[in-house]
Amino acid sequence: DALTPVANPGSAILTESKCLPLIWNSLNIPLRAWPQYLPETRKPSRAPWRTDDAWLLKTAFCNTGDSVSARSLLSKKEWQRRTWDIWLHPTQWIAQRRFGCLSVCTPPGPMFPCIGIFTIDGRACGAYGRLSPKPHIDYSAIDVAVLIENDSPEKLS
Repeated sequence: DALTPVANPGSAILTESKCLPLIWNSLNIPLRAWPQYLPETRKPSRAPWRTDDAWLLKTAFCNTGDSVSARSLLSKKEWQRRTWDIWLHPTQWIAQRRFGCLSVCTPPGPMFPCIGIFTIDGRACGAYGRLSPKPHIDYSAIDVAVLIENDSPEKLS
């Protein structure tokens, strides 16, 4: 019912897919930042996620952590459901090495942050932030403002 149409460009099918790291080596283009900062990513069939909790799984177009799956994050029943889905639809899932995140002090107590950058034509144009009381950032995380301090006088005028 919105008056402003919103759409991703067709190229987003490649750049927004969590599967992109699976084809980096065959792209023959230099990638410096993503491989350096993104956790190791593999096809589910090439990662020990069934026996090693250092790996989690997510769907290729996971949004706000809605499909992030690891045995320690889900009930036994939900884990079994996800395992079947991964087995039945392996190309829709990726395995990613888990990483730790440090909490920050907030008035309600320690929270785990997630910061993201919005881009237009490859240039940063904004940021978003989310906080969660647990190290796993998912759909239940709290949206927060991201403020950037600019203490350079010449830039303020």
